[in-house]
Amino acid sequence: MTKETIKKEITKTTKGAKATKPVVTKPKATKPKALNLTNIKKDVKELDEMIDVTVGEYSLKVNKHFKASAISEAVFEFLSDRDEAFKTGKSIDEVLATYMLVIIIKKFTSLNVPDSIDGKIDTLKVLLDLELVGEIMDNLPQGELEKFYGTLDKTLDEMKRNLDALDNELDEMDIKNEEVRKLVTPKKAE
Repeated sequence: MTKETIKKEITKTTKGAKATKPVVTKPKATKPKALNLTNIKKDVKELDEMIDVTVGEYSLKVNKHFKASAISEAVFEFLSDRDEAFKTGKSIDEVLATYMLVIIIKKFTSLNVPDSIDGKIDTLKVLLDLELVGEIMDNLPQGELEKFYGTLDKTLDEMKRNLDALDNELDEMDIKNEEVRKLVTPKKAE
């Protein structure tokens, strides 16, 4: 076939043909799931997924997702331990800056960290001595850690606001008490 013959064939086959737009297929809209206990229990199980990581020469499982309930438990545990330590006179000041890390490791990895404050401090010191804390933290999902620290910041901010409000109320009570004292205290004879 010559070039001329090919051109004629193309002209014949395309003569009268309309140009078509490219077809863009839209994904089918999925029907939302019914909000019921069965569906939400199935979905929440996905949040329990753990992944295997290597930390130094050790293998460890870490949570792929940090559940909101586990984050709340970790924040509460940190604050409770801090309060208990202050009340009982235990010194956690030396590790307070890193104490939160052992709670994160306890809640979001497979490492069995003791529940007692002393046990947590001992575990933290061992992990620090073996230089494993940083490696463990590096293997936790960054987005989940940000979510955790965001919750911790909000909780601490709320506590500060509550303490400030309580402090203001106490200041007002002192003023009221001072006024009451003046009223009830007999005046001294001049």
